[in-house]
Amino acid sequence: MEQLDLKNTYQFQEGGDEILHVFGDNALTPAINGETRPEKRLQAQILTELLSVDRERAITTMKAWTRFIDLASRTRTTDLKAISALRNSYRFWFGMLTFALALTIPPSELDLCMSLARPGYEAISLVNDLYSWRKEREEAALAGQDHVFNAIWVIMCEKNCAEEEAMAMCTRKIIQRVAEFDGAVKKARTTGLSKDPVEYLEAVRLSYIGNLVWSIYCPRYN
Repeated sequence: MEQLDLKNTYQFQEGGDEILHVFGDNALTPAINGETRPEKRLQAQILTELLSVDRERAITTMKAWTRFIDLASRTRTTDLKAISALRNSYRFWFGMLTFALALTIPPSELDLCMSLARPGYEAISLVNDLYSWRKEREEAALAGQDHVFNAIWVIMCEKNCAEEEAMAMCTRKIIQRVAEFDGAVKKARTTGLSKDPVEYLEAVRLSYIGNLVWSIYCPRYN
């Protein structure tokens, strides 16, 4: 499972406004006409197909994706806090998992569920950044960028350290987050959470495993 290619800020600066617009206030409106832009037609097709499968969860998914895109659109800067906030975003995968697995997270359990899932998502993001770092660094250099939208770059800047040290720190942080998430999943099984939130957390755990294996063997990174 590869993270969306939202890592380099120029991808939102070059033609990205059209994509962001269709995920704005009218993201849940599938209606189109002869003057509708191609970006909106694509978004409307996605929404229509999702609605035909599962209306309730399709709406939840589109709202999650809209929020994710909104956060990404604000990251047009090298500000470390802004980049770190986006790296911790779980909204896109939340929408994917709940729709694909037909899960409904009760509003009364949503905050707790998201809190328990956070270290899992942080581990997924950090693993992706660790294994993709060298390729992203090379691509940024070729593009003439003085920054890389990656946790390794953030650590190097914040800690004023070399690349190898930053990668070692990232590895330790991954191990820490995985241990925290394992504890969170175990806690979820004993705290009285309903069935769907527990299944969601289990799905996040499997997502981490799949992402790790994919990152290790991905030809794009090797």
